[in-house]
Amino acid sequence: EPMANPHASSDYLKAFDIKKVASYSCRGCHMGNPNADNLADKMGGHLGAPIPEHKGIPPIHFEKLSCTACHSGKLPEYETGRVRTARIHKLGLHGRHAMNKQLPHVVTPVFARSANGKIAPHNMIWPSFWGLRTNDVVKPLPPLLVREIASDELGVESKNPERINDWIELSEEQIGKVLKLIDDEYKSDSNEDNSDPEAVYIAAGSLFSLNNEGEVIKAKHKSAEPYKWPIAHNVRPASQSLGSNGNCADCHSQDAPFIFGKVEVDTPINPGEKATIPMTELGGLDPLYYQSFAFTFLFRPWMKGIVIFACVLIGLVLLLFTLKGMDRIIKMAGKNK
Repeated sequence: EPMANPHASSDYLKAFDIKKVASYSCRGCHMGNPNADNLADKMGGHLGAPIPEHKGIPPIHFEKLSCTACHSGKLPEYETGRVRTARIHKLGLHGRHAMNKQLPHVVTPVFARSANGKIAPHNMIWPSFWGLRTNDVVKPLPPLLVREIASDELGVESKNPERINDWIELSEEQIGKVLKLIDDEYKSDSNEDNSDPEAVYIAAGSLFSLNNEGEVIKAKHKSAEPYKWPIAHNVRPASQSLGSNGNCADCHSQDAPFIFGKVEVDTPINPGEKATIPMTELGGLDPLYYQSFAFTFLFRPWMKGIVIFACVLIGLVLLLFTLKGMDRIIKMAGKNK
């Protein structure tokens, strides 16, 4: 449900009605919006949307997870897959065209924390660009400008360059040469306080730059973090939602993709080598805690059996003592006669 107006334009502010938007959220359509103005929106079940029962699911799940975490996107596998979108990859263009864009690679589903703190499925891309850093703020350079500065080093003038995993492979040696050319392009001879912008390259979740000796170094940087956005569609039927079969192991086994899956790291640097990061890193989860918690589910069937056996045993003991008590009462009643 929206917590605030996501846009700032005055026209949008006039048209925006948070009550109406909340009524058409997952919760609003299926369960109703108690703050709505009309009775139909308060009741839920909009346009035949079923009212979920969620039998047997502990309420804490609804505090920690979005509706889409269990109901939307591809069913999670051990490694994320790829999708193409209409806007990014120009799918569904009218008329005849030969466009078949593959980059950027969009990986999904990535279970990460959304703005409201709940874990939700996301689409995600890894940024890859040349830029300038000033006061630790990185601004991208236009690709055409970089091509003009370092076309020979990048080898982009070839008509049919070799591609690996859709990328033209880029080595650290090439990165160093291009960074040097960009630095030379933007270096000012009259600058005495060393405040010239620094050439950098962003890829694979790292920032590449040159040290004082002209060697390529890499480090973590906020600008290199992956870009992700929450998804809601396609919505899977209830029978395909996580945990719908009553099996907690959909999420709480030691190899459950929902928590312990691997997220592809997409990069032109050594693109032939598969690189991944754990899903827990993007979800902000402690892997040791959740591994330990998942381990307890191995013994839960045993525990249920032991509890049932103990209940039956206690019942038999109580029945035995009840029968003995009744026998004693009957005998005492017979003696009194």
